Amino acid sequence: MEFGAIEREIYVEAAPDIVFEVVSSPDHLKEWWPDDARFEPVPGSAGEIVFGDRDADGMVAQFTVIDARPPKTFSFRWTHPAGEVAAEGNSLLVTFELTRRAAGRCCG
Repeated sequence: MEFGAIEREIYVEAAPDIVFEVVSSPDHLKEWWPDDARFEPVPGSAGEIVFGDRDADGMVAQFTVIDARPPKTFSFRWTHPAGEVAAEGNSLLVTFELTRRAAGRCCG
């Protein structure tokens, strides 16, 4: 059982393949979210993201890639206990669904 959901639609003036690279690559991810990230952007890859200094009270969060379908979908689970498989009920699920906005459509 998932505990809840937060949905947000954000327009980014970039092609989905560029945005996919930014949200799925550890090197790009650590430029805008954690201080360090270690994982392969392929389904089933387990790794971690680190906030702060790993050796001095930093927070290390487990990270498992659930889905990676360039350039449309990237999802992962994080915060599950070390040594446990990420699953519903022990982790938070984050999903990026990337679409191209229709030409001429504007905000209002």
